[in-house]
Amino acid sequence: MKEVEILFSVADTKKECIAALKKFRLQGYVRIRDAYYRHPQLKQFNSRNGRLSEVFRIREKDKKIILTHKKDYYQGKEWIYSDEEELQVHDLKQAQKLI
Repeated sequence: MKEVEILFSVADTKKECIAALKKFRLQGYVRIRDAYYRHPQLKQFNSRNGRLSEVFRIREKDKKIILTHKKDYYQGKEWIYSDEEELQVHDLKQAQKLI
């Protein structure tokens, strides 16, 4: 499965949005556990205006462990997009130790 994230503004009310979402058929649940890491001495890994712009993430999903370097891009205060480089690893503790 490929994950695609699309962000957009909605003019409808919350009630109308929930009604529209209820028309979709549930395919199942996915459990995702994320841990984010930053290095306090590296400028690019520290927050800007309360937001992290670059992090490492370890994600546990569907019995897989994914190590990700994520970099967010902003236009002023508005988030525009993220670049993510991912690598599947097989040992959670080793990935944590690596970071």
